Amino acid sequence: MLCRFLRARNCDIAATVHMLQEYLKWREETKPNSIDPTTVRISVLSCQALFGGTIRGFPVAIVNPARYFPAACPPHIAVQYVTWIFERIAARAAHLGKDRWIVVINLAGMGYQNFSLPFIKNAAHILQNYYPERLEQAYIVNAPIFFRGMYALVRPFLHPNTQAKVLFTSASQILPEAIPEYLGGTLKAYPKPGDTFERILEFYGINPPQDAPALSVIQNSPPPPAVPTETESTTSIPGGEVAIDDSSVCAPPDMSPTELDAFNEELKAAAVK
Repeated sequence: MLCRFLRARNCDIAATVHMLQEYLKWREETKPNSIDPTTVRISVLSCQALFGGTIRGFPVAIVNPARYFPAACPPHIAVQYVTWIFERIAARAAHLGKDRWIVVINLAGMGYQNFSLPFIKNAAHILQNYYPERLEQAYIVNAPIFFRGMYALVRPFLHPNTQAKVLFTSASQILPEAIPEYLGGTLKAYPKPGDTFERILEFYGINPPQDAPALSVIQNSPPPPAVPTETESTTSIPGGEVAIDDSSVCAPPDMSPTELDAFNEELKAAAVK
């Protein structure tokens, strides 16, 4: 663990000691390994994040921002959920003999109503300060053209080391066994919206608490689309209904392979400056 903190602070001893002190203080106050999954049930049920297979032996987490609705999920719950997911994927990595993981961020169906800069800032802070050097690679797939502007807002919150690990690509370039079928992969066993709370927890290696709500299902909510549709759908989430007009949310087309390559080159050039 010490090596990860040293790398995160470029072997600056004083900065590393301070980072470790803040980390230990945070774990004492937050107790991330003791977060009750029932407190983040809204996010768990919507499958905002799920486990994929492995790539080069590293566990894969699939993140679906289109299933996150800031208006329906209180900020503290969203932060708790991110922490809970980090703890679960870290445990899976340890089980595989690794200390890092790979993230595939699926932007299919994402609209402005799913974007929250404060949440992204908090998530980046948690990852970079309390789980340093844990990220092996972040693949961003199905990125709509308008996301270039969003990423320009997000990028300043990312450490240069983290920025260097972000790659915009297409799902077809990722190992099929590591990603779900809705992304064009071959992975069949993964939690889906519509699964019971208890079944989803089993995918994360957790035995559901005995007092977990029995009727804890999201109705009529299919897996995130790999290709945006033009029909209007309604995603039901605990606490209310959120109508998604896919024809407007998904209207901007995904970046083409040429645009992806050009964007990645722009990011590399910006990182050098």
